[in-house]
Amino acid sequence: MPRLLLFFWLLASQLALSLQIPTNGKTQEPRCTYLPVDTRDIANTNYFHLAKSLTIETGTTYRYIISRPSEPEKPWILFIHGFPSTSFDWRNQIEYFSSRGYGVIAPDLLGYGGTDKPHDLERFTLKAMVKELMQLLDCEGIDKVFAVGHDFGSVVLSRVTSYASDRLRGAAFVGVGYAAPPLAFNQAGVEIANNATLKSLGYPAFGYWYFMNSDDVAPIMDANMDSAFTLTYTDTPEYMREHFSPVGRYKQWLLDGRIAPWTKYLEPDAKSIFKRITLFNGGFDGPVKSYKSLMRDMLFILRSSAG
Repeated sequence: MPRLLLFFWLLASQLALSLQIPTNGKTQEPRCTYLPVDTRDIANTNYFHLAKSLTIETGTTYRYIISRPSEPEKPWILFIHGFPSTSFDWRNQIEYFSSRGYGVIAPDLLGYGGTDKPHDLERFTLKAMVKELMQLLDCEGIDKVFAVGHDFGSVVLSRVTSYASDRLRGAAFVGVGYAAPPLAFNQAGVEIANNATLKSLGYPAFGYWYFMNSDDVAPIMDANMDSAFTLTYTDTPEYMREHFSPVGRYKQWLLDGRIAPWTKYLEPDAKSIFKRITLFNGGFDGPVKSYKSLMRDMLFILRSSAG
């Protein structure tokens, strides 16, 4: 190729890369792509104006709430919600800490709310979820955070300490404590936990996980949302001990259409907002995938298939 033509070919190639222009039918995907955010399901919340949406390096699109520090010395706080909720769980913390100068970021986890809901369970391993959360932080230029996990979010946070401890200033676990490796949240691990809690508490605290791993869990929960949310958020402990945790009881509660006393620590309209967010975003099929991925030991399967 003559030198002059080679020069212009190299120049055009560099321009194409910088401008994301296809060359030879291929396009280099940007690492972080910000998208218009849909807030119709959270329009009546106190934080909808803080919502953003972006596609990270893996190709997953996340919706998340973000408020940058208004005081430079204040750190970032990452809030990781549990099941069956979304970033809506952190509405009061978002308002409290952002108004005091802290940086706040609260994503809808994979499968929840306004975030993508992949079909493949392999996408829902804890290692994969931690990787994507770190990519989300990277896209927003956030280095280190104090992280707070609640319920299933505490399970995710437990693995953040394993796979991305260099990104943590500290960690707080709410509702569910830190789960150290090599504890696995697969079928065998859940059986061990159930046997242990049966001895210590008098009931198997994780018996409902078997229902979460079933093929009919999402349709049953979708058809009985009032039953699901009132039992999940009741502040009457005996309901959880008798109707939620023991094996088979949660499914039967839903099929019977039973309603638990609504908790006093949540606003009266919170249930309707929970339902609206869930219905708007496809029901419970996405949220239960995390349980199925863990119970079916997808990380082990991925490692085995890789040889």
